[in-house]
Amino acid sequence: MILRILLTLNLILYSTVYSEERTKRSCNSGCIRCSEVNGCYKCRPRLFLYLARTGMRQTGHCIHSCPKGYFGVRHEDYSICNKCQLEHCNACFSNSYCTQCKHPYISYRGRCTESCPDGLYYANYSKDCRLLVDCMAGPWSSWTPCARNGQTCGYKYGITTRSREILEHPSPNGATCPSLVENRCCRMEMRHCADYDLLDSLTVTTPGEGQCSIDNG
Repeated sequence: MILRILLTLNLILYSTVYSEERTKRSCNSGCIRCSEVNGCYKCRPRLFLYLARTGMRQTGHCIHSCPKGYFGVRHEDYSICNKCQLEHCNACFSNSYCTQCKHPYISYRGRCTESCPDGLYYANYSKDCRLLVDCMAGPWSSWTPCARNGQTCGYKYGITTRSREILEHPSPNGATCPSLVENRCCRMEMRHCADYDLLDSLTVTTPGEGQCSIDNG
C-alpha cells in the first residue's frame, strides 16, 4: 500500500516537472514563464512585458522597448508596457505626457490641442507650439548644367544655378528666410556645338566671348 502511494506521488511529481520544462522550452526568447494559450507572463530583468491583443485574446511578449502607442513602466520585480490613454495621442512618455499627437492635433505641454494658444506659433519641424519660429531652408540642389540663352554650347561662358526649398515658414517674430537661388559663372565644356545647323535659332552663329554677369539678389 505504501509502495503504491509512493509510486503515485513520484508519477505526479514527474508529470508536473515535465510539464513545466516543456512549457519553459516553448517560451519565447527573454521569457521566464509562459503558457501555451496566453504566451509569456514573466520576462527576464530589464525586458518589458507587452500584451498584444488579437480580437478578444491577449498574448504576452518580452521586448526591449515598448511599441508606438505604449509607454514603459518599471516596477521592483517586473516591467510592463502600458497603453497611452491620452486623448488624440499617438505616442506618449507617460500616462500624463503625450510626445506625438494624431493629425491634425498639435502637441502643447504634453497635451493634444487643435491650435496653439495665443502668442505661440506652430513649428512644423518639431510638431509643437513655440514662442517664435525661424525660417528653415532645405538642402541645396545639384548645380544645373552650364548654359547660356538655353544652350549648353556655342559660348565660352555660361551660368549654372542651384536652388533650395523652404521647409519651415517663419512666424512674424522669427528669422527671415535666406536666399533660395544661387547662380555662378561657369565655363562651358562644349564651346563649339557639334552640329552648326542647330545654331540657326541662336542670336549669334559664332562662339560668344563675353563674360557672364551674376545677380543672386
